[in-house]
Amino acid sequence: MSSTREDVKRKAEEYLSKLKSDGEIREIMARLQISLHEYRPETSCDVEGRGIYYSLVDLSSEKYSLTDQRAVIVRPLRDVILEGLDVESPWSLASPDEDPHIALIAKYGEDRGAYIRVRSHNRVGPVRTCYVTRLTGTAQLVHNVYVVEDDAELQVLSTCTSSRAALDVYHISLTEVIVGRNSKFTMVMYHNWNETVRLWSSLRIRAGPGSKIVIVYVTHSPIRRMDDQVIVELHENASSTLSSIIYGRVGEYRTETTAYLRGRESSSIIMSRMLGAQRARIESVSKIVAEGDESRGHIECLGVPIDESSIITSVPVLEAHKMNVQLSHEAAIGKFSEEEITYLMSKGLSEDEAMQLLIRGFVSIDIEEIPQTLRAIVEKIVEELVRRSAL
Repeated sequence: MSSTREDVKRKAEEYLSKLKSDGEIREIMARLQISLHEYRPETSCDVEGRGIYYSLVDLSSEKYSLTDQRAVIVRPLRDVILEGLDVESPWSLASPDEDPHIALIAKYGEDRGAYIRVRSHNRVGPVRTCYVTRLTGTAQLVHNVYVVEDDAELQVLSTCTSSRAALDVYHISLTEVIVGRNSKFTMVMYHNWNETVRLWSSLRIRAGPGSKIVIVYVTHSPIRRMDDQVIVELHENASSTLSSIIYGRVGEYRTETTAYLRGRESSSIIMSRMLGAQRARIESVSKIVAEGDESRGHIECLGVPIDESSIITSVPVLEAHKMNVQLSHEAAIGKFSEEEITYLMSKGLSEDEAMQLLIRGFVSIDIEEIPQTLRAIVEKIVEELVRRSAL
């Protein structure tokens, strides 16, 4: 273990020892101290054997595909740190003393997660990552680090899921993404849980000058509670498009997306689509902080309650630190109109078919920057969401 890793772990231990009132964190710590020593399950993940991939099942069972390290490295993060291959990148965008969940990852995670690095002048993807939980009462900790060097591109398809039999699961993840100059990073995240799962995840991205970031996050499964955070730091002439699609049912869903426009002429678009049903509580907080000259940003938050039992909250925040920036937002919450449904039914559709068609149009996103290799996957996920809405 490197001295840097020792410092991180010591800081996490100090931070956690000072927590007095967070009973939930204490509960997770107790689970981890038992589970990490008892379970060593065999890996089972459907991405294996198909191109470039990384998989983590339950707490410690990892697999990854062999790759040509002249173009791309895909390894368990733990191995990279222990071998001292790239000790500067892990923990460069997050600190274990800023949040108890991150502290848990630093102390107990043993850096379980993927390390992906794309060398300069290479285009790689999609790399498939898969995180599965199958054990009741498990806390799964994940720490990923992705590095995209100058003039390079990385595409990632990330899937997180739990078996129906795995009850009371807590998935906690931190992903750090470091993007160099004139590069592109695209990530499609798809979550499919059961209604007893609790989720906390944080995606941190630093984009170098002239780079592009495209993020698409989709979930349509019931869940006990979800807290999803995306923080992007954009430097000169860098841009990001950050999209989330949530079809919430039963549980609590909260997304918090923040784009910091650090550099001159940097720009960001944040889009959220929210559908609420079956007593779901959905909150979307979107924030753009414009610090660079001539930076631009737009927020679009749209929500549709499917029934009377759900609550949707949309909070757009614009913060300008310069006079010559351009920031705007659009936020709207409301059900589909009776006129739209009646019109579609007049064309021969049933009421359920009309509703599904409206939902498909509402959640469909047309982002030009999504590569063709991932566009078909996004469309397939959206179709599954529409299918679930009819159940």
